[in-house]
Amino acid sequence: MTDGEENLKVEDKGVKDLARFTHRIHTEYITTRDMESFINIIKGKINVVVDIRWNTYHKTKQGFSPKEFKTHLESVGINYFYFKELGNSVQALYNLKEFDMAKRDYLNYLKYNSKAVKTFKELFSKFRFKKNYCLVCYCNTEDPLLCHRFWLKEALINYKRNILDLPENYILKKITLEDFQNVL
Repeated sequence: MTDGEENLKVEDKGVKDLARFTHRIHTEYITTRDMESFINIIKGKINVVVDIRWNTYHKTKQGFSPKEFKTHLESVGINYFYFKELGNSVQALYNLKEFDMAKRDYLNYLKYNSKAVKTFKELFSKFRFKKNYCLVCYCNTEDPLLCHRFWLKEALINYKRNILDLPENYILKKITLEDFQNVL
């Protein structure tokens, strides 16, 4: 096997690892849901819920306080982690009407705030190959421009990509959706 073939094999393995990792991170919101409907949506698909709400007071009456949330999820075999430090920081909230600026502020917060950096790495270290994860926050948008759960997912994927030593945006530029599905 030539050096070029060996490099391609290593690169291909990295792409497969990144594709699998990407496929295992989902996002959900709880704004308009009660506990039962939320559990019905994720049960059988998700092993771990990662609660990334900065403030949890919005839904505490409906059983979504961190303590109650954990109890409900664990009663159906779903693990729960609460990472307040990965919630949408105050600065990013001020800029929500300027989405590019809000995303930039949130990603900078993850990159430069020492508590956020530590918490981000702790979350990343909890990811296991055979589990499916769901990042949960309060907002109910499906638009990736508007919510930090999508920005956090993107940051986790980029962190994994860097560990695998793949170039920036490798999957987006080099494999199609069909290739991505075949890898899984």
